[in-house]
Amino acid sequence: MDSSDRFGAGDDLFADEDRETLAAIDRGIRASRRGEVVPLATMRELIPLWVAKYSGDSL
Repeated sequence: MDSSDRFGAGDDLFADEDRETLAAIDRGIRASRRGEVVPLATMRELIPLWVAKYSGDSL
């Protein structure tokens, strides 16, 4: 089944996304369906740490 079958849309829906991005999105969807998720509260704590780490700033 290709992505257009899953979403009921043609190739135009994914025209701006490359294969690597689409594969990453698909892996994330499959992981979520398996219950491999991080709670929202944890993500809210982690995001500022990641931003600081990768921007060179410190908290």
